[in-house]
Amino acid sequence: MNDKQFNWENFIERYSQELETLKTKLELINLHPETFDALGVDFISPDMLEERIKDWLWLLSKLTHPLETEFFKPTWIPIEKYEYDKFTDICNTNFPVFESNYRFVDPMYWYNLVLTKKLSEVIFHQQFGNEQLKFMKRNRKFQLNKILNSPLFKFNDNQKKTTIMTKPKKREKKIGK
Repeated sequence: MNDKQFNWENFIERYSQELETLKTKLELINLHPETFDALGVDFISPDMLEERIKDWLWLLSKLTHPLETEFFKPTWIPIEKYEYDKFTDICNTNFPVFESNYRFVDPMYWYNLVLTKKLSEVIFHQQFGNEQLKFMKRNRKFQLNKILNSPLFKFNDNQKKTTIMTKPKKREKKIGK
């Protein structure tokens, strides 16, 4: 328990200014959370931030596998209410929002999918409707498709690339059947 408190105290001492900036951004986001649905992140409220960081630091202290201990960083702050897969990096002044994913077939590894490079751009575009957020969602699907089609990401030994459609094909409705 003391070790956890010690880590939290060091963390707060080192990143207090960044955390205050993040709290301000989360306050702006939580004014109109419905406009961020297209981004696919259910943002935490600013009052949950401290507890969320403490939980994250505790979880990081329990990781033992080298793939996880090398990949995850204590400066990545989980910003989603109920999951630990969408983060922002407080070491980056732009506060990028990214999603961490795991590849379950050999070679296994973790990778990040950037949802937006600047959290402030998302807040700015909030004022102009969610067209920018819809663009970010399409861009996320494009990036995921690019990762899945890379030579490192093969589902089987077949040399043909596997393509995942970003939009399902519309089926024609048959009248009377």
